Amino acid sequence: MGLPISLWVPSILRRVGNECNGFVAMDPLTERMENLWWARILVKTKGGELPSSLEIRVDGISYNLPLWWEVLSSIRQKSEGYRGLTDRAREEVRGDGGACADPRVEE
Repeated sequence: MGLPISLWVPSILRRVGNECNGFVAMDPLTERMENLWWARILVKTKGGELPSSLEIRVDGISYNLPLWWEVLSSIRQKSEGYRGLTDRAREEVRGDGGACADPRVEE
């Protein structure tokens, strides 16, 4: 699905990164083609909306490449009018436990 294995080359993946605000680096497993479920690259972000897919045309054939983003969470606090934590802010966030991140994200 997505990009054929013959196009999993650094030059194509760099072009994908450049189309997504700028290529920065490639995951070593992607570079060595050790995980063929997805390609993992690091790109710059500008704080706007992130595209969900990218169209790549090679030799007259178009490929629709779905994009999955791993974005670091950030918490910002407004400094003016801050009165301390409320009970609401201390509440636990719960989910279904089905995280979609690769274990290497923790590295």
